[in-house]
Amino acid sequence: IKYPVRTGIGSRHALRIEGGEETFRYAGAISYNNVAGAMKGSERNTFNGNMHFIYNLKNLIFQNDLQIVSSKSKNSPYGNFADYTLINSYYKPYDDNGNLVKYLEDHTYYPTDRQSLPLSYINQTMFNPLYDALQPSKDESEYQQIINNFSIEWYILPEELFVRGRFNVISERSRKDTYISAKHSMFDKYSAADFERKGKYTYGTENKSTYEADITLNYSKKFNSVHQVYAGLGYNIAESKYEDYTTVGEGITVINMDFLGMASKYEKEGRPGGVEGITCRVGFIFNGNYTYNRRYFVDFSGSVEGSSQSGAGNRYAPFWSAGIGWNMNNEPFIKNIKMIQEGRLRFSYGSTGSQSFSPYQALLTYKDSGGKNYMGWYGTSIMGMGNKDLGWQKTRQYNIGTDWRLWDGRIRLNLDVYNRITDNLLADVNLPSSSGFTSYRAMWERW
Repeated sequence: IKYPVRTGIGSRHALRIEGGEETFRYAGAISYNNVAGAMKGSERNTFNGNMHFIYNLKNLIFQNDLQIVSSKSKNSPYGNFADYTLINSYYKPYDDNGNLVKYLEDHTYYPTDRQSLPLSYINQTMFNPLYDALQPSKDESEYQQIINNFSIEWYILPEELFVRGRFNVISERSRKDTYISAKHSMFDKYSAADFERKGKYTYGTENKSTYEADITLNYSKKFNSVHQVYAGLGYNIAESKYEDYTTVGEGITVINMDFLGMASKYEKEGRPGGVEGITCRVGFIFNGNYTYNRRYFVDFSGSVEGSSQSGAGNRYAPFWSAGIGWNMNNEPFIKNIKMIQEGRLRFSYGSTGSQSFSPYQALLTYKDSGGKNYMGWYGTSIMGMGNKDLGWQKTRQYNIGTDWRLWDGRIRLNLDVYNRITDNLLADVNLPSSSGFTSYRAMWERW
């Protein structure tokens, strides 16, 4: 067990600067983190960068926040620690001459009854994980993420009426490379006909991008020192895309050629694979709030959400919520009690929605038949059964609660009683195998 492990020593560094004046302020930070794993050869290096600025121009405020994350990881060529814990302690990874052995044990055990027909036996083969660990290999991955949030605020009436616009971009890229040498023990059982398949390289890549924009009109006003009113009207739109590709190449018989281009063929009975998806959504939002003398408050919000994931007839769905509350600690009969710093009673009711299915699950989808064709006609087969009735899973909930803070926060008490009901529940429906599919996604309505 001592061979694959080590005492890992990592490091962490960070630097931040900020400055500016009244009309323009900026801040930037970078950090680097190196983590050395307990298994020899395993490590992770992560870089983070952030830049933020705020610019004021009369009644306009511009803000931009940029974040960058980059990481690279290497898995240990020694494999999993669990493989070593399963090895008997009396095995020797080296022979008497100091040479690394490929098999720790390779014996055939016959039953005591040698007259039994047909003759049965037990083949006990134990590979030496150190042998595979010292062969040329690669098991690496990398990940990059860029997030940029830009916003602009226009104060039409100071402290009363303003417009806020935001535009957010998220880009994510990842890659994974795995190379297994032709000398690896996994290829020992390959037949002579499969000799040219020894050596394997797996390459995978994934790209994701999200674009989101929204604009809101906000109004806030205080009347006669006791009435506080807020109202907001908004619109948002977003799009998300992802692509995921995987390629497995075989036949890298030249040792230490850890490059996919050296593969002579695709994996046996395999081909490149991948998935992709696009989701678009749009929403209209309204919310309002009224507070009287910091004692009584009423909230209301409503929205209409639309998504490309739903079936053609269920693209849009309305949602709303309302709540009332009472800040009892601002009442004269409680305000003078020193032990009570906060006492609130509240009630709310509302509905929310979700879509826990893939982007194209509402559509009948097809896949190609591996490049096969007939008389020039391209071959396809059904990949997924669509359900045009798929839509929003809706959850309605009411909540009654109270919050208390006593003796300068030494004691806090939160009590909630709620009831949650979900309609149009999304679930998989089992199908007979004769249909070609084992299940499909459907919505169940509560009776």
